Amino acid sequence: MSVKKIQKQLRQALIYEAEMSQELYEEELAEYLDEFKQSLLADHDEYLFSVIEDSGRVAMVLIEQSGEVHINREAKRRLKEIWGQAYLVGFEESDFVSEGRRLSPDRTFIKAARQTTGATGGSDIPMSSLSADISQA
Repeated sequence: MSVKKIQKQLRQALIYEAEMSQELYEEELAEYLDEFKQSLLADHDEYLFSVIEDSGRVAMVLIEQSGEVHINREAKRRLKEIWGQAYLVGFEESDFVSEGRRLSPDRTFIKAARQTTGATGGSDIPMSSLSADISQA
């Protein structure tokens, strides 16, 4: 899948109301929950979210410092609460790939976290805090 198509899929899922895939979550993200939680605690983050795109399907998970896990629509809803107005502005301005690294064919992986120390208000999350790993066939 081309980078442009991947970007479109991510925009549709994250900005608009395109469906997110429970199946993709179970196949790709669920197995990393323990690692995500360890990373969250080790880095003293308030939350961590991860979005993956694979062959046109998109899935998302958001984990809070409390250990609460939100999947797909609920993760998106919770991230909107945390980021406030910065959510739409950030994702509309992001190309999802500018900070990315190529990993494997046909897969997009975005992971972001917010550190507790030195962080400002919840709506002040700059998109530069996102890191994206994107690859194309």
